[in-house]
Amino acid sequence: MEEVTKVLPAIALRGTTILPDMIVHFDISRPKSVRAVEEAMLGDQKIFLITQKDPDTEVPGLLDVYKIGTIAVIKQVVRMPKDVLRILVEAERRAELLNFEEEESEYLRAEVALFTGSDEMQFSDIEQEAMLRNLKELFAVYCEQTQKVSKELAGQILGTEEVGKLVDQICMNLPLDYVNRQKLLEAVELSERYDTLCVMIANEIQIQEIRSEIQGKIKDEQIKDAIRLVGLDPESKKAVGKYSLGMRQRLGLAQALMENPDILLLDEPLSGLDNDGVQEMWKLFLKQKEDGKLIVLASHSKEDIGTLCDEIFRFDKGKMVGHEIKREEISM
Repeated sequence: MEEVTKVLPAIALRGTTILPDMIVHFDISRPKSVRAVEEAMLGDQKIFLITQKDPDTEVPGLLDVYKIGTIAVIKQVVRMPKDVLRILVEAERRAELLNFEEEESEYLRAEVALFTGSDEMQFSDIEQEAMLRNLKELFAVYCEQTQKVSKELAGQILGTEEVGKLVDQICMNLPLDYVNRQKLLEAVELSERYDTLCVMIANEIQIQEIRSEIQGKIKDEQIKDAIRLVGLDPESKKAVGKYSLGMRQRLGLAQALMENPDILLLDEPLSGLDNDGVQEMWKLFLKQKEDGKLIVLASHSKEDIGTLCDEIFRFDKGKMVGHEIKREEISM
């Protein structure tokens, strides 16, 4: 690629990297950044955006920023409270930072090298078609597994028929941190950018597969724990249809508990249980109360209500006929 140099006002970005074709807004407040925007607005509104290696550096110099940044056009400037500027930019192209001119000036003046020419010409039509198909297949799997890209947006991206544009569109819409975005920005050659992006998407797919596997295992264990909690055997091969009424009640309680809800709504939960089973469930519900769960119990059993409830509402034919707040707690 040929290089053309020019000097532009610059902003050192903290914790974000902006890729070509992105339209994004961000806030600035450092005096040099504000002054750089003001200078750009006096000219062609173009500004060079370069990312700091350490977001906490207050006065970045040449060694404190990455070498590759983005030339953008400022589309809008809004003055916010406390001397903050909110600017909307449309990023145009990559450029390499060569030097900061007069670092002691009122704003950063960046000497940059522009990359020109198209590197898609390096590939034959067959190679480009292969690259398109491979990248689209990877991205489609990523979208299906992660659900992080809407179907409408994914459809638009997958309809792109130029390798360079497809790479850039996917790069913009992956939820990457600024370090990984910077890696993509620094991949100036299309072949390098393509390879870097494919590896990133494949890694994200693998991470999602591992997470799903872990979550599946956790959910299985939560189900088994809830079944054990109500006195049933999670390894039992007995068909649910052959459960007794009491066992079905226990299974229903397990279903209520397995998602670890903050509120339990129970309707005659102890009917069908023998005396030992009732005692077990009383202990279980009182433990749930101790753990901060709110239990709303509908029951005709005075024993259940007296043992478990702190506040009692009595209803007759759909109307409340009594209300009582217990003054002492009953412990098991």
